[in-house]
Amino acid sequence: MNHRTAVELALDRYLADRGERLPDRVLEETLTAIDHTPQRRRAGLPWRLQPVSNPLKAALAAVVLMAVVVAGSLLLQRQTTLPVAASPSPSTLASPSPAASAPPSSTPSPRATSVPSPTPSLPGSAFAAGPLAAGTYHSTAFTPYVVATLPDGWARAGEDRELLRLKRGNAELGFAHNAAAVAPADAHGTNRGDPNAPTPVTLGAFSGFETSTTETEGTLYIDEGLRAYDAPPGTSLHTWVLDVDGRVLTILLTAPTAEIDAALDDARAVLETLARPD
Repeated sequence: MNHRTAVELALDRYLADRGERLPDRVLEETLTAIDHTPQRRRAGLPWRLQPVSNPLKAALAAVVLMAVVVAGSLLLQRQTTLPVAASPSPSTLASPSPAASAPPSSTPSPRATSVPSPTPSLPGSAFAAGPLAAGTYHSTAFTPYVVATLPDGWARAGEDRELLRLKRGNAELGFAHNAAAVAPADAHGTNRGDPNAPTPVTLGAFSGFETSTTETEGTLYIDEGLRAYDAPPGTSLHTWVLDVDGRVLTILLTAPTAEIDAALDDARAVLETLARPD
């Protein structure tokens, strides 16, 4: 009766139905058997002393097969236990998303700043610095806009948002913001030396109040740069306060006292042409 070796028994168990994995002890026994099996011939001995019997051939084949199976099992176990590098998920890949950027708005967003009123159409030419030829002119920086027709001999002495100054000889016609309202008391405040009450007046398209002519000294008006314009001694003053479409316009005429009457006639000729912007 032939006795089956431990290797053959191990193979039977491994090759049995549903045999998927060798127990650890079987692997240990197999490895021990392989370790104790001579793999090289001893020196001085012939390569083979006797023919190898068929059972021995089978045993050697089984050992070789077992070694291959064990090595394959170990390699498979090693591969299955190695950590697998995580590949990036499609959800984590950087890719442009339609939701990432806000869609362009089809309508402009409302602005917090107020929209300035459109500049009215102004007749004539702007008051240019220096002498002015006869014609119709309008202010550009100073408001309410002054629109007037001038004869020859007038010149623009200066203009900013607080003061427009026109000159003719020694006379000066200033347009300013001195009065706070179109009222007799405010009109009197522009010419405090006047002993009389201001009188109603209409000049061109506007109405208001007028003071009498008096001699004056001191500050007449202040421009945007806070420069004060003072009347020299011997100067006479005549003023008007007009309602220009709800805005207050103060007009001051100054001239040497000896020339004030002629200057007043020239000034009235200009003020009678005051007009609204188109």
